[in-house]
Amino acid sequence: MKKASLLVLGIALLLAAAPAGAQYVGTMAIGSYADHNVEATLRVSGQQATLTLHRVKFARMMPVRVDMQLSGLRVQGDSVLAARVVPMSKGKPYEKYLVTVLRGRCSAGHLTLRATMGGKPWSYDGRAGRSQ
Repeated sequence: MKKASLLVLGIALLLAAAPAGAQYVGTMAIGSYADHNVEATLRVSGQQATLTLHRVKFARMMPVRVDMQLSGLRVQGDSVLAARVVPMSKGKPYEKYLVTVLRGRCSAGHLTLRATMGGKPWSYDGRAGRSQ
């Protein structure tokens, strides 16, 4: 019984320590607007990745913050790439804000991404960590 309890405890500790994705904090900009201290999570599985921007605003007058996901990104070495991605928020696609020609790097605790979103220049520049 004691061995089984220790085994269950060991498995629980391994699962708790499993990485949930790399965390970054940085600036997201679209057009002339910039949102600072934006948390991002980059989850990589093989050569595919999903980027989630947490509680982000895309305009000064935007009344609420939203979580946005970009799925189906390609990972090649330290490069992150996508030709076209439809952003998702709350499970809904936002074709109007289509992300095109996404290019970026993820290395040495730094994530930089550049693309066009809804026809406007878009970028994210973050460092590893979480906001306080």
